[in-house]
Amino acid sequence: VSPTLHSPIGTPVAGISLFLLLRAFASGSSALTGVEAISNAIPNFKDPAPNNAAKTLLAMGALLAVLFSGIVFLAYYYGINPSKEVTVVSQIA
Repeated sequence: VSPTLHSPIGTPVAGISLFLLLRAFASGSSALTGVEAISNAIPNFKDPAPNNAAKTLLAMGALLAVLFSGIVFLAYYYGINPSKEVTVVSQIA
């Protein structure tokens, strides 16, 4: 038996790149479910429904901007850099 039967570490596996790309896309897309829930529920809003739905989406967007800006500010203030082992939010905590 030859000792070189195994591929060396770091050798790319065919097809795994596509799988990882699709997995990352699926994980990122799950964050959109809250936004689509508002647009799907427009008939349930009180009249005038489009105006109330627009206000709700604007409030969600403003909340997202505040949270994102806060995380960016705290990461900058404390000098936090992304790491493979620990997320930025966990480092801030």
